[in-house]
Amino acid sequence: MKKVMIVLVVIAVMIAMLLAALGGWAYFTFLHTEPLNDSELAGLSVDWNEVTDGNWSPWWDRGDGTMLWNPSASYNEWMMSIPEEEKAWPILIETYYDHHLGFYKEPAYLEYSGTLPHHPERWALWRELIETDAFMEITDRVQGATTREYLGAELREGTERFEHALMMEFGYEDTVTITGNPNDPSMMNIQLGWLGRLRSTGTLVSARAVYELEEGNPDEFVRFIESAHTLAGYAREFPILISELVYMAIEYVINQTITWGLVAHPDAFDATHLERLDAIIADQGSFEFEWGVEQMMFHDSVRRMCDAEGEFSTRQIATYEFSGPACPLPIEELGSTAQRMLYVHQVSLAQGDALGEIPWDEDLEEMESILERERNALSKITNTMLEVLIPALDRVPARVRNFKQESLALRLALAAYLHRDRHGAFPESIDEIDDDLLSVDPIDAFTGEPLKYTIRDGLPLIYSVGDNRVDNGGMIRWGYTDPDVNGNQRRRQTWPEWWRSEDVDRHLASNPGSPHGDWVLFPIPVADPKPIEDDYDPDWDLKQDGMYNEESGAASIPDDG
Repeated sequence: MKKVMIVLVVIAVMIAMLLAALGGWAYFTFLHTEPLNDSELAGLSVDWNEVTDGNWSPWWDRGDGTMLWNPSASYNEWMMSIPEEEKAWPILIETYYDHHLGFYKEPAYLEYSGTLPHHPERWALWRELIETDAFMEITDRVQGATTREYLGAELREGTERFEHALMMEFGYEDTVTITGNPNDPSMMNIQLGWLGRLRSTGTLVSARAVYELEEGNPDEFVRFIESAHTLAGYAREFPILISELVYMAIEYVINQTITWGLVAHPDAFDATHLERLDAIIADQGSFEFEWGVEQMMFHDSVRRMCDAEGEFSTRQIATYEFSGPACPLPIEELGSTAQRMLYVHQVSLAQGDALGEIPWDEDLEEMESILERERNALSKITNTMLEVLIPALDRVPARVRNFKQESLALRLALAAYLHRDRHGAFPESIDEIDDDLLSVDPIDAFTGEPLKYTIRDGLPLIYSVGDNRVDNGGMIRWGYTDPDVNGNQRRRQTWPEWWRSEDVDRHLASNPGSPHGDWVLFPIPVADPKPIEDDYDPDWDLKQDGMYNEESGAASIPDDG
């Protein structure tokens, strides 16, 4: 009996040891995070004044000297301090609501608002609506609004306050659900409905510019292009990832419109017009992606996943879904899990600016590679949270490089037109352009050498050799859409893949069907138009009702029907 008891005790001890080992393994695998060393912790603090130009901060004084982490309250307090007459948003949203049951429901607006005259059938249908009093009133009011310095929209988890007031005036029920504290919304939950409005309005103003140029009014063309550029800049007032992408999307429409104008009406512009257009593109060229507020958003989410003691809390996540109160402790007093998550995010983003430069330094380590390396110090649970919170980072610098390369080529084209205005003919090479007409080095992002420039059909042709580094003489690299219900495909230019030089042969060998050709930058190649449909879905009102989409980040409002 004694031996049996000894055996049972030994078994019990072994089971206990096994359970302890399993518990230890589970802890270190799923919960343990390696603490930061002193050097890592010292570099974790952020000067938010540099991020926000000192206008607002994630830290908000609630009035009694107590500083709380509440970015939305701080931002809104700044917005409230700006006089209403300096804000464009009240005019923009009022203009929309005044026409939301009329113009913005028109099938031609829904289907053709991005059309340029190089698609004559679609343009004719769109122009009929452009010539209406409603279109002219909308674009005139928008143009007037863009003389104001600020957009002026506020951060809300519910509907932005100017739009909410108009909804009440028009008798709509505001159905946006608020999941947290309305006075302290998480940055993950705030509504950015103005981004969709800015994007669609930018397209309208660009269309007004096209109309004016066709009517023989280059002064008005330039004026409305300048207004569209201002609308793009408004998107950056709260510069998170989606805001920056909307800015670039509006500017791309501007660049397409300017390109169309230069090609379709090459003799319409004098030196003053060209210089004003060049100033817009020069502003694009100085664009630097704002990673700071994106970093602030991540800080906000991490703090809302922590309890009052700064420790990572699975209960907090499950209960609030990042909507609960933010932990107000200084970074130095947060738990090791929160600190490590912030550190991993920070060192990954730190490479973003360099990766977005022209020419492309292909030897730089990519952001996602840094992220994968640094996240090894995190537990499985926190790694899972990173998957939820961090977007595909390397797509952003690639998009920035696309944008900067296209803008650089357009500046070169404008310099060629300025040269023609001065000398009577387009330059035969870049070297012929007077130095005072081209203040930038038109570099090919892939080679570090000048972009390819030639005269074809009497106009400049500008292109990059693209990701395969092969000069195909300016041959457009076309791609094709998926077949429609009738089996038809539409042709469109493809953006480069940003292959590193050492990987080009491997990529081409593994993708023998890849399209060949150059990255033609000016004139921007014209894609095949979508076929004109006889029937429209009147309930498909993405553009005017701000239904969410990946690029615009717009928020829903009530059905106008």
